[in-house]
Amino acid sequence: MILSITRLRVRSWWYLPSFLLISRACVKQALGDPSFRGGSTFVGPGLIYWTATLWTDVPSMKAYVLGEPHRTATKRLARWCSEAAITNLEAMALPAPAELPGLLAARLKFYTLHHPTEMQRAKRVPQDVPRREYPFR
Repeated sequence: MILSITRLRVRSWWYLPSFLLISRACVKQALGDPSFRGGSTFVGPGLIYWTATLWTDVPSMKAYVLGEPHRTATKRLARWCSEAAITNLEAMALPAPAELPGLLAARLKFYTLHHPTEMQRAKRVPQDVPRREYPFR
């Protein structure tokens, strides 16, 4: 199975309502996909949001990413976020929150953003650990 981990920092409270609305729509999209095996959103300090999703295979995960509303959400990240990184790796289960930073660092890919932080420009991810987990439902 394929585990996809994303870490995003929303750059302003101004963007948070729109970010949360489209995030909820993406959760509904995942829940309706037969190749989806589980997922959670994790919240950290400073408007940081993590997602971890488990998929049966890479083609299924890519189909989800290219489908709506996820496709629209991805396009908006460049404006809404000041930090954004993703990784995909093989796994059999969803990780614990404390495992997310280490797993993300394993095969890191950064999004191109309009207003990146210094950490994003340097292609580094802070080792913050999420505080709350919200399983997809």
